Amino acid sequence: MKKTVLLFILVFFCLMACGETPSPSILYPTASPFVSPTTAAPSPYPDPFVFTEENFPRIDGSTATIPLGQAVTEALLGKTVEPPVFSGTSSAWSSLKWKSSDASDILLVYEPEEGLDEWRDDYDIAPIGKDALVFLVNAQNPLDSLLLEQIQHIYSGEITNWKNVGGTDAEIIAYQRNASSGSQTLMEKLVMQGLPMAKEPVSLVITDMGNLMDVVASYNNSQSAIGYNVYYYVSEMRSNPNVKLLQINGVAPDNGSIQSEIYPFVNDFYAVIRKSEPEDSPARRLFEWLQTPEGQAVAESAGYVPVTPSGEDMRGESGFTLEEMGSRYYPDYTDTLIPSPDYGNIYPFLGGLPYGQHFGLCTEDGQIVVDAVYAKAEYAERDGKKLYMLERYLFDDTEELWNVRPETTFATLDGAKACVYADHAYYHAENIDYEYKLGIGVLVFPKLQYIPVKNEIGWGALDFESNLVYPCRERFPVQFCEGLAAVWDEDGTRYWYVNVQGDRVLGPYDLPYAVNNDRDFYSDYLHQPNVFFSHGLAVFQEGGLYGYIDKTGKIVIDPQYKAAYPFFGEYAVVEDEDNIIVINQYGRVLAETADLDLENVIAVDEKIFMYTTDEWGKRDREYIFIDSAGEIVESAEQPREEEEPDERPEGFSWGVRFGEYFATYKDNYTGLVNADGEWIIKLSMLDY
Repeated sequence: MKKTVLLFILVFFCLMACGETPSPSILYPTASPFVSPTTAAPSPYPDPFVFTEENFPRIDGSTATIPLGQAVTEALLGKTVEPPVFSGTSSAWSSLKWKSSDASDILLVYEPEEGLDEWRDDYDIAPIGKDALVFLVNAQNPLDSLLLEQIQHIYSGEITNWKNVGGTDAEIIAYQRNASSGSQTLMEKLVMQGLPMAKEPVSLVITDMGNLMDVVASYNNSQSAIGYNVYYYVSEMRSNPNVKLLQINGVAPDNGSIQSEIYPFVNDFYAVIRKSEPEDSPARRLFEWLQTPEGQAVAESAGYVPVTPSGEDMRGESGFTLEEMGSRYYPDYTDTLIPSPDYGNIYPFLGGLPYGQHFGLCTEDGQIVVDAVYAKAEYAERDGKKLYMLERYLFDDTEELWNVRPETTFATLDGAKACVYADHAYYHAENIDYEYKLGIGVLVFPKLQYIPVKNEIGWGALDFESNLVYPCRERFPVQFCEGLAAVWDEDGTRYWYVNVQGDRVLGPYDLPYAVNNDRDFYSDYLHQPNVFFSHGLAVFQEGGLYGYIDKTGKIVIDPQYKAAYPFFGEYAVVEDEDNIIVINQYGRVLAETADLDLENVIAVDEKIFMYTTDEWGKRDREYIFIDSAGEIVESAEQPREEEEPDERPEGFSWGVRFGEYFATYKDNYTGLVNADGEWIIKLSMLDY
């Protein structure tokens, strides 16, 4: 059972003198009690070596390794000790150079600001555990995930509002650490990767790990704050229910994703001694012992992520080797799916991990057909027909993030047919998903009959058997809904409705604004007018006002609203000058937000909710319209879709299901397993 020790007066006053002041509420988890190392932790040397209080090395290190120092001391001395006083990352590295009588003998420490290279000539450095840089926001922030490039743009100052990364319309308050901290070193190395960080006011540069947690948890405008710290400190030493950790590239930080390095911002921490330490000195003996299975077990029992899986020895020049299971369909590395009727069914497996999970394709008997080059693998599905939708990113010769171009492969499940298109996959497997918010605009994801795809000429449409049904010739994504799709003229001011044969059957109609010719894919996707058919009706604009037409072009609801959105079941949401209105298919007003003293509207499962929010942005009153007569029933909670049952094999903490198989990882292995957890293809993350 893991013990916890409350560190208060001793560490508070000692670290005040060193420039790092931990909060008195920090809890230091320790390892389970260990007996004398002569019985529990064999020496790596032939002759027995017994650590005593008199010969035990003087240890210094980072704030986040204080519990490790305590656990190691308890394990090797066989007694309970108080948490040590560590000076922090920067001071600890400096302390090893001191020649005074009280200088440290060994460090348990994170990487220094200047990196490790300049230290290797005079010091022996060995990784003894893994940690990760994590990004934390207030628990009330509705955002759960960010991409690497979004974080880079936030901390370079290019993105300053949460709405630009899928959040609320609020300023981003981006806290930084001081330049000499271990967290800042990881931030510069793993995240910014050479990009300059914005110069922030002194008030936004936090010198203490605990203080950063506090400001994110309690900042007055709580949803605005973001900061970063190391995972162990946040999860084990200073857990705070008012703070949550963000997923990065869709991967949540936890012990499993850090051990496997699925999580992208992973870095080792180290044991460090002087090269001049004699072979039989206590410091060198401790340095070696920390790399043994026993030393790694102590680190793991204290809550740290070990460098190696339990029981593996880290010492020796050859390191350790992980087994591989699987073979290649083609003799050489293959980064493109070659269509063939001979594969049988193919399945995405989890493989290489340069910036998060990457997927390849393999046969049912574990032969690699495509190496792990895809950043995303999922189904595109409609009416019982399925395609694989595989997205990857291609760099130019500079390999800079801003010079990356996306590419999407669509393939049948047997790999017999495949086609590659430029840009992102413009497709959503779920039904229409509306979100209405007054004054903000509406994001509409239609239920598409075909998949919009793009080549070097333009946009077209692909069916769910990988056949191009509408040629790639349009300047913007082609959304076929209920047999018709809107296409634009050259200057982006008018549009027609066409059928899948390309015949113009309705129009032209005027757009309320000229479409920006320089928009990228995401802008096309988010800013296209809502001019697709839904439940037999489509929005149109005349004289600056909006109404609805049917599929013959007949005006069903006269243009009279300043904004109008597609029908959702029997309802649509429209806006007048200062009010949100719910109407039925005949234009009858069912409800208005002003009458109900409500602020927002959302449509879910073909039902309409109107609600207010509290000071944290959480819904506190909701109403639902259950029929076209406009009968209102107060609802305590918006209904949610039922969560799919967790069918992952036992022992696997993450996985994506494809048919009867799971692309997943465990320990230091990635690949594909069946429902019983048996590996179909098993790859070493270190060797792959």
